[in-house]
Amino acid sequence: MKIWIDLANSPQVLFFRPLIPEFEKRGHEVAITTRAFAQTIELANLFRMEHIPIGERGGKKLGKIGLAVLNRSWQLIKFAKEKRFDLAMSHNSYSQAIAARFLGIPFVTSMDYEHQPANHLCFRLAKKVIVPEFFPE
Repeated sequence: MKIWIDLANSPQVLFFRPLIPEFEKRGHEVAITTRAFAQTIELANLFRMEHIPIGERGGKKLGKIGLAVLNRSWQLIKFAKEKRFDLAMSHNSYSQAIAARFLGIPFVTSMDYEHQPANHLCFRLAKKVIVPEFFPE
Protein backbone atom coordinates (compact mmCIF):
# COMPACT_ATOMS: atom_id res chain seq x y z
CA MET A 1 0.00 0.00 0.00
CA LYS A 2 1.23 3.52 -0.79
CA ILE A 3 0.61 5.77 2.22
CA TRP A 4 0.89 9.56 2.04
CA ILE A 5 1.50 11.28 5.39
CA ASP A 6 1.25 15.06 5.67
CA LEU A 7 3.01 16.80 8.55
CA ALA A 8 1.55 20.30 8.83
CA ASN A 9 2.74 21.17 12.36
CA SER A 10 5.78 20.25 14.45
CA PRO A 11 4.08 17.92 17.02
CA GLN A 12 2.92 15.78 14.10
CA VAL A 13 6.54 14.88 13.33
CA LEU A 14 6.82 13.33 16.79
CA PHE A 15 3.41 11.67 16.50
CA PHE A 16 4.15 9.94 13.18
CA ARG A 17 7.87 9.30 13.73
CA PRO A 18 7.42 5.87 15.38
CA LEU A 19 4.54 4.91 13.07
CA ILE A 20 6.37 5.35 9.77
CA PRO A 21 9.00 2.63 10.36
CA GLU A 22 6.20 0.32 11.51
CA PHE A 23 4.27 0.92 8.28
CA GLU A 24 7.44 0.27 6.26
CA LYS A 25 8.23 -2.88 8.27
CA ARG A 26 4.79 -4.17 7.28
CA GLY A 27 5.62 -3.62 3.60
CA HIS A 28 3.96 -0.27 2.97
CA GLU A 29 5.57 2.50 0.97
CA VAL A 30 5.40 5.87 2.76
CA ALA A 31 5.71 9.35 1.27
CA ILE A 32 5.83 12.41 3.53
CA THR A 33 4.95 16.02 2.82
CA THR A 34 5.69 18.83 5.29
CA ARG A 35 4.60 22.44 5.74
CA ALA A 36 6.90 25.34 6.61
CA PHE A 37 5.39 26.09 10.03
CA ALA A 38 6.62 25.88 13.64
CA GLN A 39 9.89 24.04 12.87
CA THR A 40 8.06 21.15 11.19
CA ILE A 41 10.62 20.93 8.39
CA GLU A 42 13.52 21.34 10.78
CA LEU A 43 12.24 18.52 13.01
CA ALA A 44 11.69 16.23 10.03
CA ASN A 45 15.26 16.95 8.95
CA LEU A 46 16.57 16.40 12.48
CA PHE A 47 15.02 12.93 12.56
CA ARG A 48 16.25 12.21 9.01
CA MET A 49 12.75 11.78 7.66
CA GLU A 50 12.65 11.92 3.88
CA HIS A 51 10.01 14.53 3.07
CA ILE A 52 8.89 17.07 0.50
CA PRO A 53 8.18 20.60 1.82
CA ILE A 54 4.98 22.05 0.36
CA GLY A 55 3.32 25.28 1.50
CA GLU A 56 3.61 27.52 4.50
CA ARG A 57 1.64 29.22 7.23
CA GLY A 58 -1.10 31.64 6.21
CA GLY A 59 -0.80 34.14 9.05
CA LYS A 60 -3.22 35.03 11.83
CA LYS A 61 -6.19 36.48 9.94
CA LEU A 62 -8.94 34.00 9.10
CA GLY A 63 -9.14 35.07 5.45
CA LYS A 64 -5.42 34.62 4.89
CA ILE A 65 -5.47 31.27 6.68
CA GLY A 66 -8.31 30.10 4.43
CA LEU A 67 -6.44 31.20 1.30
CA ALA A 68 -3.27 29.45 2.50
CA VAL A 69 -5.21 26.22 3.10
CA LEU A 70 -6.71 26.36 -0.38
CA ASN A 71 -3.37 27.25 -1.98
CA ARG A 72 -1.61 24.42 -0.18
CA SER A 73 -4.44 22.05 -1.12
CA TRP A 74 -3.82 22.90 -4.77
CA GLN A 75 -0.07 22.35 -4.34
CA LEU A 76 -0.73 18.98 -2.66
CA ILE A 77 -3.10 17.98 -5.46
CA LYS A 78 -0.37 18.70 -8.01
CA PHE A 79 2.12 16.69 -5.90
CA ALA A 80 -0.13 13.66 -5.36
CA LYS A 81 -1.94 13.54 -8.70
CA GLU A 82 0.39 11.04 -10.37
CA LYS A 83 1.57 9.20 -7.23
CA ARG A 84 -1.37 6.79 -7.02
CA PHE A 85 -1.56 6.80 -3.22
CA ASP A 86 -3.83 4.23 -1.58
CA LEU A 87 -4.25 6.21 1.64
CA ALA A 88 -3.74 9.79 2.87
CA MET A 89 -3.08 10.16 6.59
CA SER A 90 -2.50 13.12 8.89
CA HIS A 91 -3.24 14.72 12.21
CA ASN A 92 -6.02 16.98 10.88
CA SER A 93 -4.23 18.49 7.88
CA TYR A 94 -7.01 20.53 6.30
CA SER A 95 -5.09 20.93 3.05
CA GLN A 96 -4.45 17.20 2.76
CA ALA A 97 -8.10 16.44 3.54
CA ILE A 98 -9.23 18.66 0.67
CA ALA A 99 -6.55 17.34 -1.71
CA ALA A 100 -7.33 13.72 -0.88
CA ARG A 101 -11.06 14.24 -1.42
CA PHE A 102 -10.40 15.97 -4.75
CA LEU A 103 -8.19 13.07 -5.88
CA GLY A 104 -10.43 10.30 -4.51
CA ILE A 105 -7.81 9.06 -2.03
CA PRO A 106 -9.22 7.64 1.22
CA PHE A 107 -8.26 9.99 4.06
CA VAL A 108 -7.65 9.03 7.71
CA THR A 109 -7.21 11.73 10.33
CA SER A 110 -6.43 11.82 14.02
CA MET A 111 -7.15 14.61 16.48
CA ASP A 112 -6.52 15.08 20.18
CA TYR A 113 -8.06 18.51 20.80
CA GLU A 114 -11.84 18.57 20.72
CA HIS A 115 -12.12 22.38 20.86
CA GLN A 116 -10.55 23.01 17.43
CA PRO A 117 -13.36 24.75 15.48
CA ALA A 118 -12.19 23.39 12.11
CA ASN A 119 -12.32 19.72 13.21
CA HIS A 120 -15.59 19.33 11.34
CA LEU A 121 -13.81 19.92 8.01
CA CYS A 122 -11.38 17.02 8.39
CA PHE A 123 -13.90 14.83 10.17
CA ARG A 124 -16.43 15.20 7.34
CA LEU A 125 -13.82 14.48 4.65
CA ALA A 126 -12.25 11.52 6.45
CA LYS A 127 -13.03 7.87 5.87
CA LYS A 128 -11.83 7.17 9.43
CA VAL A 129 -11.30 9.51 12.41
CA ILE A 130 -9.00 8.47 15.26
CA VAL A 131 -9.44 10.29 18.56
CA PRO A 132 -8.50 9.56 22.18
CA GLU A 133 -10.98 7.48 24.14
CA PHE A 134 -11.98 10.44 26.33
CA PHE A 135 -12.95 12.58 23.32
CA PRO A 136 -16.62 13.59 23.70
CA GLU A 137 -19.06 12.09 21.20
